[in-house]
Amino acid sequence: MFFDPITFLGYDLYHLAALFLIFSFLGWIVDVIGTSVHDGFYSDRGFLSLPLCPIYGFGAVFMISLLRPFSDNIPLLFLFSMLICTAWELSVGLILKALFNDKWWDYTDELFNFKGLICPKCSLYWGILGIFFFYCLLPLSEYAVDIIPFFAGILLILFIYFLAFVDTLNSLFCAIRKPEKKYIKTSTGFMYNLSQILGKSIANPAIGFVGKFKKLIRRSNNIRRFIR
Repeated sequence: MFFDPITFLGYDLYHLAALFLIFSFLGWIVDVIGTSVHDGFYSDRGFLSLPLCPIYGFGAVFMISLLRPFSDNIPLLFLFSMLICTAWELSVGLILKALFNDKWWDYTDELFNFKGLICPKCSLYWGILGIFFFYCLLPLSEYAVDIIPFFAGILLILFIYFLAFVDTLNSLFCAIRKPEKKYIKTSTGFMYNLSQILGKSIANPAIGFVGKFKKLIRRSNNIRRFIR
């Protein structure tokens, strides 16, 4: 059947294509929450209008291909996840900067950052994420792909990749400032609106939760000072 004969990194193309989309979506969620909590308001700095962040999808594929030999050794998995993902983040950031003269993320305010594209704190997060990826996210994602009927899964994957292709064209045209491509912008408008609705529904509760947690910490600190 279609997709079955082709294998790569121990997966058939069907599973690999699905996992790429899953981790692009999960990465978008993490990015929206992280940037929104940091800024204090909803923020989506992704390149696409769709709720997908391909850098995380590609990162997941790289992690599967390069880090699987270390998946049974947690210290090495943490170390190489930190190094490889940081190198990947820096490479993508430099390429986007060279192509579009813009940054899609900025760590300038973080200690010991390099060109605002990488920093030690985020590298530590990458190391932790590598462990979480192999011991939790990857098995759950594989299970999610397997429970979807194969033919329905193929149709869904093709449809999403078609939308992503159109969305990528739109984003590229916008990046190089060609507003005459209005037909592409119109076709991706609904993607942007859906992403905004979904993103705000995720970001606003996260912002509220963090705000309440900070208030609780401040109150506990005030009580401690009063007791002392």
